[in-house]
Amino acid sequence: MGDHPSYQNFILQSQARQYSWSGESFLSIKSFYNGAAHYRIGKRHYDIGEKDYLVLNECTHYDMEIDSRQATQSFCLFFDPAFVQKVGAAILASEEKCLDFAFPNENGVSFLERKYRQEGEVSKLLLLANQQMTWRKDDLLWQEQLFHQLLKALFFQNHRAIKEANQLSFAKAATREEIYRRLYFAKDYMDANFTAPLSLEDIAAVAQLSSNHFLRTFKQLFRTSPSQYIAHLRMQKAYQLLQDSNESISTIVYTAGYSSLSNFSWEFKKHFGLSPSDYRKKVIHRK
Repeated sequence: MGDHPSYQNFILQSQARQYSWSGESFLSIKSFYNGAAHYRIGKRHYDIGEKDYLVLNECTHYDMEIDSRQATQSFCLFFDPAFVQKVGAAILASEEKCLDFAFPNENGVSFLERKYRQEGEVSKLLLLANQQMTWRKDDLLWQEQLFHQLLKALFFQNHRAIKEANQLSFAKAATREEIYRRLYFAKDYMDANFTAPLSLEDIAAVAQLSSNHFLRTFKQLFRTSPSQYIAHLRMQKAYQLLQDSNESISTIVYTAGYSSLSNFSWEFKKHFGLSPSDYRKKVIHRK
């Protein structure tokens, strides 16, 4: 499809409770609904659920797995390299502000590989396409337009990210971009593993930085320390479980990654002004 018969852009929409795959593919956008998928790329880990999507470049080797009690829907789009090269060149030629965010490699254009929140133009296009795919799966013109729109949205998404990378205090733009990329590798790894015991050395290794360098640059970019970020993730998980599940508080403590009930109770009261049991009673009363 596309404006040349050899283009092989394609969309994968399916459902599964258990599924695994390993290999390489085209530049792609991965999104999932009613569940989540786990991706591994070397030391990097990504959990991709309804609130996120993942961008991976051509020739990135990855392992993915779905292991869920319910059918998880995948909606993944793959961009043919010839399409990316031709259409990407036209976008870069007409949109000067995209030029500083086309990461070149031996295979052509390369984008920042990371997990993104479901917000902005890419997310809007993904959600709309997923809703319409059932009745437009044979509409080749619609699909061609979708891939054009998404590729352009990826360039602008990268352009916005360069502004974030410029917060880092390195003289060279290439250094800022590389450190930015590595810090997001580590952040996404924490997002996928925050309920497990994590050491600073392990997380820094994902970023391929020394522990001291990682600590300094992570706080510079994200305005928080790695330990504070993990504490935030655990608290948000516990908060969600207290509201939405019937699990006991002691079970929630360990599900969210806390080592003891007393530590969790102290942290929870510090954040919300109530003990976990009092908060749950308040939630039940509201219902």
